[in-house]
Amino acid sequence: MLFKTAIRNSKKYLRRSIVIAACIAISTIAMQTMNSVGEGFKQSALKILLKKEGMILFEPLTSEPLDFSVHSINEYGRIKTVIKEIIPDATISGEIFSPAIVAKDSFSIETSIISEEDLPGTVLGIKTAGMLKAQPGDTIILFGNNRYGGLSVIPAIIKTTSRDYRSIRNGKGLMIPISKARDLLAWGQEEVKRIKINFNDYWNADKYADKLKSIFPEIKITTWEERLTNIEELFQVTDIKMNIFAAIILIVVAGIIMNTVLTSVLERKKDIGTLRSIGASRSFVIKLTILEIIFVSLIGALIGTGISYFITESISRTGINLGELSSMADYLEGTLYPKIIWKNWIGNIGFAILWAIIWSAYPVFYIARMKPVEALREV
Repeated sequence: MLFKTAIRNSKKYLRRSIVIAACIAISTIAMQTMNSVGEGFKQSALKILLKKEGMILFEPLTSEPLDFSVHSINEYGRIKTVIKEIIPDATISGEIFSPAIVAKDSFSIETSIISEEDLPGTVLGIKTAGMLKAQPGDTIILFGNNRYGGLSVIPAIIKTTSRDYRSIRNGKGLMIPISKARDLLAWGQEEVKRIKINFNDYWNADKYADKLKSIFPEIKITTWEERLTNIEELFQVTDIKMNIFAAIILIVVAGIIMNTVLTSVLERKKDIGTLRSIGASRSFVIKLTILEIIFVSLIGALIGTGISYFITESISRTGINLGELSSMADYLEGTLYPKIIWKNWIGNIGFAILWAIIWSAYPVFYIARMKPVEALREV
């Protein structure tokens, strides 16, 4: 009976119902859209971070912070075979990195040398190339300390220069074929500094790491969750920024809802006074009005969700082009694709309805507290 009356009143006072439903729809669209963009950013950032840092990382157990040339991981080929048996879809990459001096003619700079497998040739960061007055085709000389404490000197021909190529960041640094890095450090053909492992089900990294630790106790093995300890803080900052925009809309909507409900109940003074005079309790009036708000808000939230779904799906097909913004951070791709998390969207629907109830509370309790005689007077 109460529910039917609430629906009938929602239809009777259609203007108020449309305004409240529209406000809730706008609030829902803001929350759902911001949530989808935020989730898209998180998934994109996580994918890039894991790819760069490795879902599982092998490092020498005895490695020291300032010792780049002595300790290494041996038997790289055998280790790759074992990893493939445990994680069939794994992408395995051996790396060597060390500080060095790079010289060309009378110019020289201190930089970091990074080597990865399958590197086609020497890649020089564009900023480093500018400082050396070097360009593709030029020969540069690399100086570095080797395993035996001596100075190694090797030549390298620049294949290309780049601002962002794999491990080159912001145009600084140098990448050389892994064979040249071994020559520089006086290492054998089966030695690397670290091994990065990436695979599809990254959430199982702990399970795979435990198996690998039991096989290779002499190697330091860590998962991405152990190393990227600040990733949640990064995502929390993103959530805050996304929620600020939604909060601004919610605050504006709150004022409109409260004003609309207050105007509506004042217009209905005589109806409410009549109900009170024939025996309706204050709680009945409150429940009836709140139920009307819930019904109208639910309709508005569902409409807003439908519009949000259409917007998100449309944007997801082409993505959001971040342009130059993507080059400002290592964890941003050029295009951002929003992602729908239905659990969050359902929570947003509930919050939108609760938001309407909260900001309708004052007008509802104000009119319910009036005595029947006062409510029956002309406004």
